[in-house]
Amino acid sequence: MASTTLSKATCMAVMVMVVISATAPEVRAAVSCNAMVSYLQPCLSYVLQGGMVPGSCCDGVTRLNNQASTTADRRGVCNCFKQMTRGVTISQGMINNAAAIPKACHVNFPYKMDPNVDCNTIN
Repeated sequence: MASTTLSKATCMAVMVMVVISATAPEVRAAVSCNAMVSYLQPCLSYVLQGGMVPGSCCDGVTRLNNQASTTADRRGVCNCFKQMTRGVTISQGMINNAAAIPKACHVNFPYKMDPNVDCNTIN
């Protein structure tokens, strides 16, 4: 049970990442899937439970946004998110919490969080 919860939490971290900077995996992507999960791990409690966005979450979101600076990078992050969230049940509350992170962290994203996002439309 704890393992399943951790797996879902990890997938949510990836989901948060899309809020931050969706991108497609390529051989020379600026951000790896592992790095993305690492940057977003501090956001997990907020995505799952709400409350206050931790400062460490904002630090990770900012770092991720700065590193995923090209269209290819953002699409790579998006595709990583989609791979990691396959088969995971994601509630509307979790989506809403994830979508609130950029504003709470004062990070500007030109697109909206959506688990059904078409990564090819991200610029």
